[in-house]
Amino acid sequence: MRRLKNIKLVVFILLIFSVRHSYGQTIEKALMNTAANHSAEKIFIHYDKEYYVAGETIWFKVYLYNNTKPDGLSNTLYLQFTNSKGEVVAAQKYPVVGATVKGNINIPDSLPQGNYYIRSFTPRMLNYDESFTYQKNIFIFRPINTSPATKLPKTISLTFFPESGHLVDGILSVVAFKATDQWGTPEEINGTIKSDDGTNIASFKTYHDGIGKVQFKPIAGKKYIAEVETEAGKRTYNLAAVEAVGINLKIQDEPGGKKFQLTRSAKGAEVFDVLKIVAVINNQLIYENEIAFEDYPSVIGHIVTDSLPSGILHFTVFDKTGKPLAERLSFVDNGEYRGTGEIVAIKKGTDKRAENIFDLNFTDPIQRSCSVSIIDLASTTDGDAENIWSRLLLTTDLKGYVYNPAWYFEKQNDSTKLALDNLLLTHGWTRFSWDKILAGDFPAKQYNDESLITVKGKVTENGKPVSGGKLNIFLEAAELFSRPYEVKVDPAGNFLLDSLVYRGKGEFFYAYTDKNEKPKPGWVVLESNPMDKIMVNVLPVNLETAGRKMEGNIAEKKEIDARAQQVKSMLN
Repeated sequence: MRRLKNIKLVVFILLIFSVRHSYGQTIEKALMNTAANHSAEKIFIHYDKEYYVAGETIWFKVYLYNNTKPDGLSNTLYLQFTNSKGEVVAAQKYPVVGATVKGNINIPDSLPQGNYYIRSFTPRMLNYDESFTYQKNIFIFRPINTSPATKLPKTISLTFFPESGHLVDGILSVVAFKATDQWGTPEEINGTIKSDDGTNIASFKTYHDGIGKVQFKPIAGKKYIAEVETEAGKRTYNLAAVEAVGINLKIQDEPGGKKFQLTRSAKGAEVFDVLKIVAVINNQLIYENEIAFEDYPSVIGHIVTDSLPSGILHFTVFDKTGKPLAERLSFVDNGEYRGTGEIVAIKKGTDKRAENIFDLNFTDPIQRSCSVSIIDLASTTDGDAENIWSRLLLTTDLKGYVYNPAWYFEKQNDSTKLALDNLLLTHGWTRFSWDKILAGDFPAKQYNDESLITVKGKVTENGKPVSGGKLNIFLEAAELFSRPYEVKVDPAGNFLLDSLVYRGKGEFFYAYTDKNEKPKPGWVVLESNPMDKIMVNVLPVNLETAGRKMEGNIAEKKEIDARAQQVKSMLN
């Protein structure tokens, strides 16, 4: 009997090991599928100015990025210029060359003053939700509008975010918080965490740009509130309910890597006897480990990150069935994205309209694509800026609006790192969820990226499709573009002319010859491009900070008036 029992025990253990091993393979395979078929394209747009006056031209250069490299997945970029109601002011399409796009938008001089939005995307991005598209708030001034702005009363929004997602009974927990006004601008606050019986638990205050964190040990059955003094008087805000059973994941920076601490609640500890923790960056699995608590309430582990690409490291804890229990974001900054260069003044002139010549030099021979904007040093904005690092490494992978993200990359010191970690505690993962990754549940690829500009349609005669033959096409467009094409017509009368690259409007001249090479009258009916309809009909959603009042934050009104006068003289 003993031998039979031992045999059963061995078989049972092997079965559990086999299931866990299989589940580990499932995570890796699912991530590989995501990276191969659903990789996230990212867009950064460099503008020539930070704000504009009605009648000016927005000049820009677009950079496309994917998995730490310039993005070569797309051929076409679409761009919308909309007002705060989502109404399209201008819509344009550009060819992508070398993972970049150069273009401009002419702002109507009659455009009312206010917030406007640049929205940009590739056809691949439209297969997913709105978080994959690029969106940028652009403020347009129209100085002839002299009516004073109405000052609205300020309201404070305060939200709390327990580290790893939950407050769990008896576990010392870090809780981050974010305070903003109704326009999304950070508010500096301080307050006190209290239990429902009035006991003071912990005091707190913001650390940077309305964000901070507080630490306390929650108790199941108690409710916790935050009490804050505001302009409108004392206000209270509710924290999340405390769960009697659960786990907590804590992440801390350490030299060369990250330290994680996984803690389980005293109640229901047997449910969490064995867990799995994984860490992912750019849809690549870089760490996976099975955690056996045995008799310990907490387990500490370490991950080496000094050889990883910079970006957001995504930690997830799974139970034995593969259900995600907790998540935590942490930033890896190894600085490999920072290049060394210098600007050398070849010729300097300080007189009006004097010529200035500068050279931009780099110390290494890596091929680069660059753009340069020259702005008035005296001009100031509302302090909300981004750069190519903050857009591609940070904000494209976070939920919601991040105020002044460029600040987090200005200095690499402990204060900045702490502020960045606090930021990640208050923002969630915007891209594919684990449930969808493991289930392979991705949207159907409804929108395809055609090879640059495509002209297609049907040739008819007397209202009926022709059968075979060819079209001799002559295409004229801007930039002295002029070229003949010979295109086959299939037996159903269809033709296709693709891989065109030109800017501006094009004029299309044609002559039809049948399959016997005889000239025949033919009428070309062009097939409408579904993407052109999308440019008009698919409008931005969740226009965050639509009410931001930039007028009061611009110090140099003289510059605005001067630019407006210059625009007026050019238009007259």
